[in-house]
Amino acid sequence: VNDGGGDCQCPECLKLKEIYGNQYIPFYNSIARELKKEFPDKLVSFIAYGRICSVVPKNIKLEPNIYVEIASGFRNNMELIKKWKEAGAENIGVYDYLYGNGYVVPRHYPHIIGNAWKKAYKEFGLKGGWIESFINVWLYDGPKQYVLNELAWDINKDIDKLLDDYFSSFYKESAKPMREVFDRIEEIYGRKKDPLHPMADWQNIKQFDEYKWEDLD
Repeated sequence: VNDGGGDCQCPECLKLKEIYGNQYIPFYNSIARELKKEFPDKLVSFIAYGRICSVVPKNIKLEPNIYVEIASGFRNNMELIKKWKEAGAENIGVYDYLYGNGYVVPRHYPHIIGNAWKKAYKEFGLKGGWIESFINVWLYDGPKQYVLNELAWDINKDIDKLLDDYFSSFYKESAKPMREVFDRIEEIYGRKKDPLHPMADWQNIKQFDEYKWEDLD
């Protein structure tokens, strides 16, 4: 699948697109069936990403040894995850974009994203995934990245205990006021229309929309 470069427009692929909505799924299924013959314990993975490959397929079920990583899969209350499960996906991950660059406001959402991971793990059997996390300013991005890194190793860890560990270790006697600052930043972030779609306001003036004068005070 091309990274934004478009999809094949040949008559055969366009026919598959018309039938299945996602012209790639028959190929992934074919590979998965062949793989299972010799390596029954291995999975075929692909990223549900881009204009066509992100489309939940119709009129076809995914092979059970396929692992789908859903790009921005938590948005709209995890609607995409639910639909891919209905399409037969037994192994699901999420490919998300937790950028630090492209923003001029601090980005802090360890509870919001961390609890979404926990929910997806419990309800949908989330197996993991990829995070694009380009960090420019560790001062602002460090706390949430620390929490998410720890949850990636152990999804059952307590988010508040991880934050206490971070702030007490990093800021020492300033831990309490600094934690209050970051808690306010996450509160502001949580006002977004869809806080589980962190890339929605990337490189966009909309990233200021949730801030009020009292927040700055």
